[in-house]
Amino acid sequence: MNLIDFPIRLKEKAVNVVVIGNKADLAVDGVYLGSNQPYVPVSKVPGWSWAFVAVSLVIGLLFSGIFGVCIGILGSMFYVKSSLSMHQTTNRRVVNCLIVFFIISVIQIVFGIAANSWINTL
Repeated sequence: MNLIDFPIRLKEKAVNVVVIGNKADLAVDGVYLGSNQPYVPVSKVPGWSWAFVAVSLVIGLLFSGIFGVCIGILGSMFYVKSSLSMHQTTNRRVVNCLIVFFIISVIQIVFGIAANSWINTL
């Protein structure tokens, strides 16, 4: 998972190149050019978002191996991006992450059980 926030100083302009997952955006003077949203430093990702990331990766690894980790990484990109979104309240961001976490966890567990039962029939 890519998580980059690289500051660049151009004369009087504060510019940041921000990459989250496979999406990149440029923030100039505190505003993202691609989305017109206010710039939030990646270092400001809240702890609850990192908890979602860790638990998604662990569940994926335990239940479905590398496939589960890949699904967990996709969810992790959503958690980080959603937690940095300033156009929603914190409660709404947490609820969105919980919904995605639940969906991803179900996929990881179902895939793990299906793959395990398929391997046992061999």
